[in-house]
Amino acid sequence: MPLENIRQLIAGGKGLLGGLAGGPPARPEAPGYASELVYSDGDQAADVVCTAGIWTKVWEYVVPAQELIAVGSGVLGDPHSQGLVDFLLVTVAPADLVGQYRVIAQNARETKRQTIFEKSSAIAHGSANTDKQAMLLIPESAVKVGEDSKITIEFKATATQTLDFDGATCVIRLPVTIYD
Repeated sequence: MPLENIRQLIAGGKGLLGGLAGGPPARPEAPGYASELVYSDGDQAADVVCTAGIWTKVWEYVVPAQELIAVGSGVLGDPHSQGLVDFLLVTVAPADLVGQYRVIAQNARETKRQTIFEKSSAIAHGSANTDKQAMLLIPESAVKVGEDSKITIEFKATATQTLDFDGATCVIRLPVTIYD
């Protein structure tokens, strides 16, 4: 048995989440293309109470059939090719929700999960900032998320607040690379 086949068996056969979800192999034959997920792509549409110090799921995207998605786009070391992240969640007060964002890849049953990145809300919102050098850049992650698996955003607030998730004031722009 070739060494590469042994490595694939040890890694679960198809990569972390593509294999768990029954999706395509982690190394697609066709090249991927850069895109982005936005607020309306997710299925979280109701207000959410974010308890201080507790990670709370605030948004979720389910990967469609026959797709494989990596969070981020472009390559590390080339900021001009990388995707720009923009998250802004607003309370019912209204005020910006303050705390930490975490982007997670997980299988459909939510039994296997891997954190892709975690950042402070102070640097995750770049719409008001026109300097791309100061914005949060995310290169393509090595973790691929297969069909029926999920890309989830969790938030840990510094104080308990209710997130006003009406879509009018909240911003979610998450760069991704899609493999069909």
